[in-house]
Amino acid sequence: MFKKSFSNIYSYCLTGDNVNNSIYKNYPNISKDLKKYEFYLDDNLKFSNNFLGAVREKDLDKTITKLVKQQYSLENFSKTKLYCTFFSCGNELIFVPITQKLLKI
Repeated sequence: MFKKSFSNIYSYCLTGDNVNNSIYKNYPNISKDLKKYEFYLDDNLKFSNNFLGAVREKDLDKTITKLVKQQYSLENFSKTKLYCTFFSCGNELIFVPITQKLLKI
């Protein structure tokens, strides 16, 4: 039974989809059925991350500039959540905090 359940969950993850994608698929219109999950799966979390994958070194500055600009749209979502995007560039793993409070430090 465990193997079957795990296999189903693992297959779902391999598609690249996640629960938040399902909740916010039609944002800002969230159905009542999905609204009840929003608090537990998003609003209550203190950390939200996003992995972009590999970024070429020649695109590094442009990528970071775009991420910093995203703070303006995310600052209205939550004043307490840490939004962080990360990606690899060569042999480095780069983390970019996308939270107004952190960027002003």
